Amino acid sequence: MRLLFLEQFRRHVKNPFYFLILAFTFSVVVISYTSVSLMVSRLVAPLETYTETHRLADFTVTMGQIEVEHLSGQQHKTLCEDLYATPDKVLELGKCILYYDSRDPDREKTNELNRMLQASLLERPDVAEAFYATMMDPIRELDTFEFEMSLDMLLSEGDRHYRFISINEHINTPYVSAGRLPEDASEIGIFEAFAHKNDIALGDTVTFGGRQFDVVAFMVQVNFTLPSIRQTFSTFDAEKETLVWALDEAIYAFESPYRVHYYGRGDIEALMADFEVSDVFNVDLRMFGRNMHMIRQIVPTEYSFNARTVFHETRLTDMIARAFFVVFFGLALLLTTSILARLFERQQRTLSILTALGIQKWKITWAMTTLTTLLSVV
Repeated sequence: MRLLFLEQFRRHVKNPFYFLILAFTFSVVVISYTSVSLMVSRLVAPLETYTETHRLADFTVTMGQIEVEHLSGQQHKTLCEDLYATPDKVLELGKCILYYDSRDPDREKTNELNRMLQASLLERPDVAEAFYATMMDPIRELDTFEFEMSLDMLLSEGDRHYRFISINEHINTPYVSAGRLPEDASEIGIFEAFAHKNDIALGDTVTFGGRQFDVVAFMVQVNFTLPSIRQTFSTFDAEKETLVWALDEAIYAFESPYRVHYYGRGDIEALMADFEVSDVFNVDLRMFGRNMHMIRQIVPTEYSFNARTVFHETRLTDMIARAFFVVFFGLALLLTTSILARLFERQQRTLSILTALGIQKWKITWAMTTLTTLLSVV
């Protein structure tokens, strides 16, 4: 048996072509799989740490517009008084209270009143904020969740789009890659890629929507790992689009429509059970009474395109890496079989002599295949 191994070794030294091919094949498979697996593992761990450090929300409650037909009588009266309870607003107060009759609503008058309310709420964001807070009381009373309100306003100027968002302190907190957090309404943070594309440095002054801001930070947002600035587009143009981190007062100052989100942390399944939700697309919000029409959606972060895409793509990469290994390992085995068959074919004369000498076939096969494979792996 030892002589057989020595003979095969001598032949491979004289003609190394076959085991070099095998060596290359095994190297490609092992190195490729190891590289991809290492890349995935190095990506997953920091992502998990990043999302926990910046407290990625478990779900988001998105509020709709405040409309009079969805208010109770007491809410309607309180809202009108909060908005117009000043001597110079007597006529608006009377119109707000008397213009809508819930027993026999006039569609035209209702729409006119809603337009007046929306304009007034933009001027008085404190009233809107207080009203939304009372709407959230049914969930807050569950005592199993933590919430933080956040504003979201899309500002478009031609083909440029800027998405202003609040700077959260407890949930979905931003990461400052350079600079410091904005401290007043004249300061903002933006994407570093957007700054580089537009030659903006820290300390520069930029104009968005006719208002000037000082850029004091380059930032990223944990719930925008995929920075889709416009809701209807999944693409991102680093030269023309950016998130803009600003204080709530800066967003209110535009007096433009904005969305209100409540980011929540807690067991979303418990929330669904309390709201009699069978799935995320079939939500029963009767707990909110007439106000349920002003809850636009309650969405788990797992379904958020912006927040979870990187995680889904990471898992997909891991699956591809595993499939890659199986496929290429199968191809390597196929190539090995083909090469060994070719090797046996080239050594037919040697095989006949060894068989004639009484050496068992399995020993010959073992010596030829084992040595070739071992040399290739080594």
